Amino acid sequence: MQKKSDNSKKETHVRGEILIETAEIIDGERNVDYGEPYDDFTTTAAFWQTYIERIVFRRGKIMIEAHDVAAMMMLLKTARLTWTADNKDHWKDAIGYAACGWECVDKEIEEYKIAAQERPKNTSKIQTKKEVTDMHKRWGLEALEIVLNEKK
Repeated sequence: MQKKSDNSKKETHVRGEILIETAEIIDGERNVDYGEPYDDFTTTAAFWQTYIERIVFRRGKIMIEAHDVAAMMMLLKTARLTWTADNKDHWKDAIGYAACGWECVDKEIEEYKIAAQERPKNTSKIQTKKEVTDMHKRWGLEALEIVLNEKK
């Protein structure tokens, strides 16, 4: 969609308007609230790096799942809180991401239970030691126990 600018004969597009509005925000209030983007993103990167290293340690590889996205978005909000702890929206956003993350974990566990039930009936509950290790790395001991107890 095109609009004629009141100040000139040059036409502006909706895409140009949003760029101008965004520039005003990121060069203005966002910079005041969170500091320079490099500083803000460096803090977030450090949080995410630690989180991803833990994923690799627990799961043996980088395997980002839905609940990890929620956790990492909480870390983004945590980084923002280092700039503006008095911003209630950051706290609400973090709580919202936590709730959504838990919903993702709940769905992931349900999907894992379904996959465990679909295992051929003529095999043992757990097929190999590697399968136990993989389940533990992916879900942690509590989820593994849930699946094992459901199969009894």
